[in-house]
Amino acid sequence: MPSTIPDQSMTTFVDYVAASGPSRIAVVRKALKRVGIPYDRAKDYWRIFRDSILAFHRGEQSLERLSELLQRATPKKANNYERRAATYKKWLGRKHVVWFQPERRTWEYGLLRITVNPELGLTINGTRHIIKMYLRQEKPTKRQLAAALHLLNETFADEVASGAVVGILDVESGKLITAGPQTEDLAVLLQADAVSFVAVWQLLTDRSEQAA
Repeated sequence: MPSTIPDQSMTTFVDYVAASGPSRIAVVRKALKRVGIPYDRAKDYWRIFRDSILAFHRGEQSLERLSELLQRATPKKANNYERRAATYKKWLGRKHVVWFQPERRTWEYGLLRITVNPELGLTINGTRHIIKMYLRQEKPTKRQLAAALHLLNETFADEVASGAVVGILDVESGKLITAGPQTEDLAVLLQADAVSFVAVWQLLTDRSEQAA
């Protein structure tokens, strides 16, 4: 009987899609190890940065105070935070921005459910933008971007139909990557990846149970 798979994060699934060979198994094995472990705020590397950006957009602190708040992190984190804060401020520039709370939605296929949780809801110069922040140092790959943008585009199809823009903000470079035309081929590939993810999860689970 198929094992129950907890909802997976968008990041986990996108990493799986972008990986190949044994690296795919490593992504699923890592996800399996997290089952039953509660979220630990202290281990969330980018939490302070994300929280500070959101607090600014909600009007709870000024942009000038952002750097001061980020300095409360450890020296290594503070350096990474500060660099990204600088590119984020540059990206904002003179845009007229109004905050709205983006929804958390779910993409699902077969037994797999993916939580799609963009952090930023910004009306920029009159157009609604639903944005997922990419905070890693390494540049996102084309496969990562294609998968992430498809998930956003599909789960927020109603918003897109009404003129909203979905995108990935590479905070390191200060570049917003938006979704182009979605293809049926990509949809099929992601569905196949969902089936593959489930299969690997169940095989690893079965082997673990047999070993026990």
